[in-house]
Amino acid sequence: MPIHLKNFQWVDFREYPINKPISENVELFNICSPIFDHEPFRHEVYCRLLLEKVLTLSNMTLEKFFDYQLAMIQSPYYWLTSLEALVDRNYKELFHLGHSHRVDKLFHLIDNKRIRYPESFEIEISSSIRTDVFIFENIKAHLLTLSTSKEKKIHLLRVKTDFLQSSYTVQKMNPALDKHIDLELNYIKTLEEINGGSQVHSKLIWNGQINQLVDIFFQCLQIEVDDGSTLLESGTEQLVNFIINNFRKKDGSNFIASTIRTILRPARYDKRPKGHKKINVEKITKKSKEE
Repeated sequence: MPIHLKNFQWVDFREYPINKPISENVELFNICSPIFDHEPFRHEVYCRLLLEKVLTLSNMTLEKFFDYQLAMIQSPYYWLTSLEALVDRNYKELFHLGHSHRVDKLFHLIDNKRIRYPESFEIEISSSIRTDVFIFENIKAHLLTLSTSKEKKIHLLRVKTDFLQSSYTVQKMNPALDKHIDLELNYIKTLEEINGGSQVHSKLIWNGQINQLVDIFFQCLQIEVDDGSTLLESGTEQLVNFIINNFRKKDGSNFIASTIRTILRPARYDKRPKGHKKINVEKITKKSKEE
């Protein structure tokens, strides 16, 4: 039975098991809707369905519903806490609709379950596949840590295979992941074709501070050579793009363009390294001339 709330407030859930029901008995404990078959997952829809379920199940079946849901979740504590927040945010309307006794029972049940599943407790779910590996931003970040296009293709194919073999819930959490992976694979293939079939290598890893790296280029823009020109000739944006496209942090992430621009501004000497932290390019070039 739908629960109609005029000012419904929803929350984000870290995990949200949704399943296609295989029987009427199982359907009683599942969060399911035809909407999930043809639309991307939305927390608002999940929260509405979950709230309706916990408000309308009989007292006899409510605890069984909790146990059924928690068995599909890796971190029960956070699911219980999100459910508590969902009920609490809509408490006033639920109270006026006559659900005060059920709300009190839900809070009591949530507290009891959290004692059983503390924050540090994690369940080994049957799929044994971590869902965070199917977040495309995480996949892209990991690709930056791989050296060759061959390694990248192997990783993408591994993730895609695991994803297509994963549960219905996992696939609904990331409905277009396989398509994103195909686009990335096509991109790598195109780069290889542009490079005449040779392996495409990743960016260089810079293990020092970003201001040390940028300052090296800044110094090259200032140092004059014998004919009066500077050691390096480049516009600011050209240099910013060069650093971003050719270097990355040791954790695989990219440098931020605005940070590089700030360090390259002549007046921002406070952002460039000093003393022993500075890599003195002029000193290095003079030494090479003497040798």
